[in-house]
Amino acid sequence: MDGAKIRLSEEEKRLISSGDWILTKNGILAKVNQLLAGVMQGQSHWMAANSQRFVAALVAASPKISRGENYLGLPWLMLDYPRLFTRNDTCAIRVFFWWGNFFSITLQLAGPSLNRYSQHIINAWQSFNDRNYLLGIADDPWVHHAGTDNYLPVNEMDPADFRQQVVNRGFVKLMTLVSLDDWDLAAEKLEGEFRFLMEQLAD
Repeated sequence: MDGAKIRLSEEEKRLISSGDWILTKNGILAKVNQLLAGVMQGQSHWMAANSQRFVAALVAASPKISRGENYLGLPWLMLDYPRLFTRNDTCAIRVFFWWGNFFSITLQLAGPSLNRYSQHIINAWQSFNDRNYLLGIADDPWVHHAGTDNYLPVNEMDPADFRQQVVNRGFVKLMTLVSLDDWDLAAEKLEGEFRFLMEQLAD
C-alpha cells in the first residue's frame, strides 16, 4: 500500500496528535454509565415495591447495562429492565444513550407479551399521545434511531390508526426521547417514563 495516498485533513492531524479528546470522551461515557446505574437503582427499588402487580417473568430478570462504540458510527449505552428476551417472546423497557443524538426509553413487545398487553397499550393511546411517544413502523425491531422511516409520532395517529398498528404488527415499539441538553433532568425523566410504561404492564 502506498501510504502517501492516505491523507489526513488538518483537523484529523490535530486530533490524532492529541489524546485529550479521547480522555474527555471516556470520562463522559463513564458519567453516562453512572447516570444509567442510578436510573437502574431507582427502577429496581420501584419494582421491588410493586412486584406483586406484574407477572413473575418481568420481575425475575435483573437489569443490565450494555455498551458499544459503533451504532451508526457513534458510541452508545443501553439499560434493559425488565428484559424478557426469548426466541418467541419479548417484553423489555430499554433506556438508550446515543452519543450526539439523545436519550430514549422504549417499550418493546412481541409474541405472547404483545398478546397479553396489546389492549393495555391501545387503551393508553391518549397518554402516549400526551407524552410525545413515537411508534415504531420499521420491519426490524432492533433499529434504534428516531428517523421518520423508523418511527412516527403517536400524535399523528387517531385511535383507530394506533390500534391497527398495534394489532397488525408482529412487534410493538413505543419510544420517547430526552434531549442531551436536559442532562441534569435526564435521570428523573427516564425514571418517570419507566414508571409510566410499567403501569401499562400492570395486571
